[in-house]
Amino acid sequence: MGLLENLLRGRRRPRPPSLQTAVSRKIGKAVGALVIAGGAALFGLNLKGTKKTDVVDQNKSAAVSDVAKTDANFQILKAISENKEVAFVEAKNVKVVKLLRADNRGARHQRWVVQFDNGTQMTAVYNIDLAEKVPLSVGDVISLGGELVFGDKKGDPILHWIHSDPRKKRMDGYVLLNEKRYGELTQ
Repeated sequence: MGLLENLLRGRRRPRPPSLQTAVSRKIGKAVGALVIAGGAALFGLNLKGTKKTDVVDQNKSAAVSDVAKTDANFQILKAISENKEVAFVEAKNVKVVKLLRADNRGARHQRWVVQFDNGTQMTAVYNIDLAEKVPLSVGDVISLGGELVFGDKKGDPILHWIHSDPRKKRMDGYVLLNEKRYGELTQ
């Protein structure tokens, strides 16, 4: 439509913004940017190249490291929840909830189930051909260290090599019961 048609229909031609309005808008945007940048500097944030999720991830990792400092079992529980095998990990002050039948196929193994404070359970497998048998009872509170793996059938967590390694290819595991350490080689 042309200008004449707009005038005949009663429409006015839009006016361009005045110079004062345009300058005010630019100044307002600049002041807003300075306020945001100043606030970010005040709080030590670098907004350039930082996504909102980066700040959230930083907060999560700070919270996770706080939990890791206070919970001795954080590392093993995290590995269990992620189904991640670990060459050496420790479980501190876990309760023996079930004694399992010994596995006598091949090397003989003593087996039991422990439970963490949060209810997570794990099977412990201890080679009694290599080290002294651990005199366990249901209800005992123990600490142990070894290699975390997962069972073939259900993916259940298993801590094994909780005794010394005769070939010294891995870190020596242990079981601590009533302040006595088990797992030293008997041979």
